[in-house]
Formats: sequence, C-alpha cells, structure tokens
Amino acid sequence: MFLMLLGIMQIAFGWYAFRNPDSDWMRMLARIPEDVEQDDSDLFKSQIVGIIAIFMGVIMILSGLSYYSEKSPLQAFIASLVLGGAGIASGLYALLRPESRWFKRRGEDGEDIEPRIWLMKLAGITMIGISILTMLLSAQHLFV
Repeated sequence: MFLMLLGIMQIAFGWYAFRNPDSDWMRMLARIPEDVEQDDSDLFKSQIVGIIAIFMGVIMILSGLSYYSEKSPLQAFIASLVLGGAGIASGLYALLRPESRWFKRRGEDGEDIEPRIWLMKLAGITMIGISILTMLLSAQHLFV
C-alpha cells in the first residue's frame, strides 16, 4: 500500500514538473538562482524529467498492485485493466492532441515548437505501449 501511495506522489510531482518547469520549487530543486533565465531547451529538459517521473510512479503503482495479486488474483487483474485503460486513454489523447492545454506549461499561450509536439507524440506512443503490456501481463494473475 505504501508503494502505491509513493507512486501517486511521484506521479503528482512529475505532473507538476511537467506543467511548471520554471516554478520556484523546480528552481530550488535544480539549484538555479532566481536571476538566471532559462531558455526553452532547459525547460524542455525539465519536462522530460517530469515525464520520466510519471512513468516511474506508474511502475511503483504496478509494483504495489503485484502484492495484492497473491491474495486476490481477480481483483489485481481488474485493477490492472482499469489502470491500463486509463493509460491507453491518456496516451491516445497525447497522440491525437499534442497541442492541448493539458500538455503546455502553465501560462504559456504561444505556438507549439516541433520538439514539444514530437515529445508529446512519443510519450503518447510509449504510454499506449506500456499500458497494453500491463494489460497483457496482468492476465497471468488469472492462471495462478
């Protein structure tokens, strides 16, 4: 249970790092002074770290779910299907609408740059792949 809660906190931190790469908290964690201005490539690197943190949080949640698979295989299978379905839905949304406001930095209204659109499509494809793999591998809980 603790690992799943830690995974949820990791996902929340990753989402915050992705949406607000130039916030005071992110500057403090990266030890960047307030008077230094970051360019788009530095902010892009912070967003990549946020996406990696989100994926690590998902892995933590799945590891926490594996504990419950020993006690109730059907419950673990259903939870993995729900988590995989949510991952596929978010991956499809990122793949089909990479310019959505959900994937932009807070307070940014300008045009999307090509690397950001590429990153969103890559993250969407990766999320769909991991979610499908999660759903397929969760079927093993039914045959235990």
